[in-house]
Amino acid sequence: MFNGYLLKTYKLEVFKSGREAFITKDKLRVDIGAEFYVKVEPTEKSIEMASRSLGEKSFSEDGIKTLVEEKLISALRAVAATMDMAEIHENRRLFEERVMENLKDALLQNGLTLENVSVYYLDQTDKNYFDPNNIFDAEGLRQITAQTSMRLKEKNEIERETEVAIKQKDVETFKLKLQLDKDRAFAEADQSYQVETYKAKRYAEIEQFKAEQDRIAREAVIQKERAIREAEIQSEAALVKQAKLKEEAEIEKQKAIEQLKRDVEISILLKEKEKAEAEALKLQANAIEEEAKQKIITVAEKAKAERLKEIALIEALKELEVAEQRAKAVEILAKSKMKEGESEAFVRMKKFEAENVLSEKIINRDILLSLIEKAPSILSELMAPAKNIEGIKIFQIDGGHRTDNLQSSSIPRGHLSYFSFVKGS
Repeated sequence: MFNGYLLKTYKLEVFKSGREAFITKDKLRVDIGAEFYVKVEPTEKSIEMASRSLGEKSFSEDGIKTLVEEKLISALRAVAATMDMAEIHENRRLFEERVMENLKDALLQNGLTLENVSVYYLDQTDKNYFDPNNIFDAEGLRQITAQTSMRLKEKNEIERETEVAIKQKDVETFKLKLQLDKDRAFAEADQSYQVETYKAKRYAEIEQFKAEQDRIAREAVIQKERAIREAEIQSEAALVKQAKLKEEAEIEKQKAIEQLKRDVEISILLKEKEKAEAEALKLQANAIEEEAKQKIITVAEKAKAERLKEIALIEALKELEVAEQRAKAVEILAKSKMKEGESEAFVRMKKFEAENVLSEKIINRDILLSLIEKAPSILSELMAPAKNIEGIKIFQIDGGHRTDNLQSSSIPRGHLSYFSFVKGS
C-alpha cells in the first residue's frame, strides 16, 4: 500500500499575514510565505511511523500538511522571534536553514524527512494589523513610527542633502563649466596668440628672405653696374689711351714736321748763307751792289717771315682742329656718360674743361695770329739797322788761321764763319 509513495517528495506551503503574521525579534510583524519539501524515508521504521501518524488517511500533501502544519508554523515563529526583520530579509538563507534545523527532529517523529525550506514571500505586515493594546504590536508600532520618522527624517535629510548636493553639484558644474569656458577661451587665446606669433614669425622670416633676396638682387645689380662701369672705365681708359697715343703720334708727327721744317729752314739758311757770301764778295768788289744785296736780304727775310707766318698759321689751325676734335670727343664721352646715368655735373665739368682747353687754344691762336700779322713790321724794325751797313768783313776761323781776303772766301761747310758788318757814317 505504501510502496508507491516511498520516493515521492511532498511540497507543503505555509503563508501567514495580517493578524497571523510572524513577530520578529525587533517586535515587528512580517508576512511570510514558505514552502517545505518533505518525504518518507524508504525504511521500514520511517514507513511505520508515518503510517501510525496518518492512521487510516492516505498519504497526500493535504493529509501531511494537516498533520504537520502547526509544527511548520511553530518553527517559523520560533526562528522569526530570534531574528530582526531586516536580518531575515538580508539573510534569508540563514533563516531557512534555522527553520530546517528546528523542524528536523519534529518531523522525524512523524516518519518524515525535511529536504528543503524555501521562503518565497517576505514583507512587513501592514501596521493597520498591529494592535496598540498588544505589547508586542505596541512596541512594533513604536519602532515602525520611530523608524518611519527616522526614515522620513533621513529621507528629508537625504532629499535636502540631495538637493544641496544637486545644487552644489550644479554650482560645481557651473563653476566647472565656467572654468572650462575660461580654459577654452584661454586655450583659444593661446592658440590665437601662437597662431599669430607663428604667422608673425613666418611673415618676418618671409620678409627677411625677401630682403635677403632683394639684397642679393641689389648686389647682383651693383656688381653688374660695377662691371659695366669698370668696362666703361676700361673702355674710356682705352679711348683715352688711344687718344693719348694718337696725340703722341700727332706730337711726334708735328715734331717730325717741325724737324723737317727746321731742316728746310737750315737748308734755306745755308743756301742764303752761301748766297750771302756770294753777295758779300760781290759787294766788296762793287759797293754799288750793296743796296741790291740789302734788298735781296730784305726780300729773303720777308719771304722767310711770310713762310713763318704761314707755318705758324697752319700749326695754329692744326692745334685748333685738334683741340676742337678733343673737345668734341670729350663732349661725346660726357653725353655717353650722361646717358648711362652719370650726373650732369660731370658732363658740364668735362664741357667746361673742353671749353677751357679750346678757349686756351683759341687765345694762343689769336696771339700767334697777331704775332704773325705783326711779324713784317717787327722784322722791318729788326732789319732797319742793316740799311746803314757800308761794308761786310768776313772772318774765317780755320784751325786758328784768320784771313781778311774777300776773294778767298769760298767757305767750306763745317767751318765756323761769321760776318762783320761795317756801319757807315
